[in-house]
Amino acid sequence: MAREQSLRNGAALMVLGALIFFVYAVVFFFRAFASGGFEVGVETLNGVTPQQLDGLNPAIMGYIMHLHVAIAGFIAATAVAVGGLAWYGVRSGLWWAWITGVIVPVLGLAVALPLHYRCHCTTWGVSTTTG
Repeated sequence: MAREQSLRNGAALMVLGALIFFVYAVVFFFRAFASGGFEVGVETLNGVTPQQLDGLNPAIMGYIMHLHVAIAGFIAATAVAVGGLAWYGVRSGLWWAWITGVIVPVLGLAVALPLHYRCHCTTWGVSTTTG
């Protein structure tokens, strides 16, 4: 396969990943307003539902919704940046665009994901309670 074709295929794969990331941001955004859970796959926190928490202190649920909307915005912005870098930069053979397009979502996930497993929540029916 020619180098040019490899670049185009790689750029297309990165754009596909960015589109999936964008769809996740849209889902995350709408779940903030219309969901029975806290986020995708997290229905309770230590057995407490969002409705129970809202009954205890509505300000907490308002704050959580605010954070989810903000996170959805940052996920969508990351998807747009990576998609643009991949489509215009990687296809043009610019290494800095490829490196940036890979580092941005990896850094975001590396910072965000570890704390998902330290909370006392249930994700898709599997308890992630630690020590």
